[in-house]
Amino acid sequence: MRTCAGAWVGLAALAAGWAAGCGRADLVHRRIEAVPDPHAREVLRDCLWAHGSVYRWADQDTVRCEVTRTEHRPLGDVAVEEVWLLEVWTGRLRIERPATREALLCDGHTWRRFVGGRSADDLEARGEAAGLGRAVRELLTMPLGLVLAGGEIQYVGTRPGPAEARTWERLMLTYPGPRRDRAVAEIDGRTHRLDALLAAWPQVPFMGRLLRMELDDWRPVGDLLVSHRWRFVPVSEMGEPIGPPLTTVRLEDVEFNVPVRWGTFSRP
Repeated sequence: MRTCAGAWVGLAALAAGWAAGCGRADLVHRRIEAVPDPHAREVLRDCLWAHGSVYRWADQDTVRCEVTRTEHRPLGDVAVEEVWLLEVWTGRLRIERPATREALLCDGHTWRRFVGGRSADDLEARGEAAGLGRAVRELLTMPLGLVLAGGEIQYVGTRPGPAEARTWERLMLTYPGPRRDRAVAEIDGRTHRLDALLAAWPQVPFMGRLLRMELDDWRPVGDLLVSHRWRFVPVSEMGEPIGPPLTTVRLEDVEFNVPVRWGTFSRP
């Protein structure tokens, strides 16, 4: 059975702390201060504030968006229209595909798949949902997602751009859990914007290969900046592209604090 916990096992601690009366923003600040390397703390803090106020993020319970997810395949592109609803501080997630009347739900423990309102458990489909769901949780709240993951963060140097006109600061995130998965965030040294996340997660579509998840088209949504385009590009160990993009995701109609009904993440 596929679980939803993935890299977000640290959310339980955040939720517990908030329930005990600590503010969410205070918990985020504590996570930042717990990073041992002072330069890593500075880079992370500057990145968070470059994308909006930590305090505004603390006010957000949910985020909903309409999505076009395009798989770039050898025989031609295949586009799928989806609607995502994420509970920011618990990681609970609902992915709907209106054209096929399909819903993929994660209640915080397991994935369930429904078609036409009826349970349609499919191991392959749930495996794909686990990989997609991990990407949604990680990227939709970036750069706050670096903190929400609950892992260890360390500074791993810089990467120069072409002709050294730009430089990216690099933070490595080691996720909690027995696998000790890792990802590297690349942050523009001038704008402090998060440009990419590199990871080789075990789930589909990664399957252990290294992908560069590029985030751009940052637009304001209220007081926050949200990336409206993601591209998944296979790269070498040196971070150089070794093929065309595998997937492009375009987000529209992003809304925060959408009301959630009981059963939203467990019932069709």
